[in-house]
Amino acid sequence: MLNERSPIVTYARALYPVGAALVLFPLSDIGSRLVPPNFHNLQWRFAVVGLGLSSQSVLILGVTLLGLVAALRENRGLLRALSMFTGLISLLLVGGLALFALDTLQLRGVIRNPAAKPQLTKMAISASMAGVLHTIAYVGLTIALWRATRRTTIARSAAAKPEAPVIVYSGAEKAGV
Repeated sequence: MLNERSPIVTYARALYPVGAALVLFPLSDIGSRLVPPNFHNLQWRFAVVGLGLSSQSVLILGVTLLGLVAALRENRGLLRALSMFTGLISLLLVGGLALFALDTLQLRGVIRNPAAKPQLTKMAISASMAGVLHTIAYVGLTIALWRATRRTTIARSAAAKPEAPVIVYSGAEKAGV
């Protein structure tokens, strides 16, 4: 068990802002693409959802780093918050994948240039694969982060129980020695 004075735990404390930056930057980048919203425009939806599906890698690294630091420091609150956050992102990605598939089919019907259709298909497949892989990673993170809160609880409760004293009986008292 690591204690608060352990060098790794001390160093891990400094990684909180790094992980937060790795989470906040992609969120602000995706958020900036949503402004101004133009939900009725098919091309805008295709571009925003496609970029959102493809640009999750840095966010996953940030959440993973924050989760690792929270596990090292036994920060159950942050582990649970990250687990709920990654679960929400997983659900949003599944919805985004469905919307993206429908928009791709609709956009293929709108495009009149036959030379552009293979390019559109290539972009759609790439973004969809990234979205599926990111969703799998987020689901795995959600489960691992939630389980880490239970393990921390078990480790703390085991550490809180006092150990029974060890009584050594040599039999010398009975023999009269």
